[in-house]
Amino acid sequence: MVRPAVKTPTVIVVAIAFAMVALTGPTTASASPDPKSIVLPLNDMPTGFGLKDAKYYSAAAVVKEQDTTMAQLKSWGYVNGYQAEYDRDVSLGSMLNGPIEIDSYASVYKHDDGAKKSMQASLDSARKQHYPELSVGTRLGDDAHMFSYAKKSGSSTFQIYIVMWRHHAVKNTILTVGLKGAVSPQQAVNLAKAQDKRN
Repeated sequence: MVRPAVKTPTVIVVAIAFAMVALTGPTTASASPDPKSIVLPLNDMPTGFGLKDAKYYSAAAVVKEQDTTMAQLKSWGYVNGYQAEYDRDVSLGSMLNGPIEIDSYASVYKHDDGAKKSMQASLDSARKQHYPELSVGTRLGDDAHMFSYAKKSGSSTFQIYIVMWRHHAVKNTILTVGLKGAVSPQQAVNLAKAQDKRN
């Protein structure tokens, strides 16, 4: 039984780990955009959401946490990456009202080809784990994909939607989590469209 006013379930850690594949860290390049300016800000979140965490990820952290090597990151020509995670306090009743966590990611590369290779690595990872692939249903950047899977946490089942797309040399990811049946893929796509306008 879900208790009132609980924070986001730990199942989200699994989803975040997937979304972080090939996300890159805080080296800078004057010709490249700051990924922090690309991810969705709090005022783009639904009512009731607050900032859970926001930070740059170093290449070293990506290598430590993911099945990605420093050689791969260098060959992709990464510049930097940023993530912002938002969630809301939930009760059993409010869990029926849409997502309970929304995560926004952007990673910047020196060239389009590097972002394309990073994107392919994430797609390969998702398909290797047999995540069902859904239609994005709209034009989004240069190349867009959406995956979804369900995860059990206690007595509840949560649905995770992940939208990944490339906008030139920027790889973007939106991840939404909510009680199964209370979230839809369109909610994730709408957030992705809002982020794409920031690229």
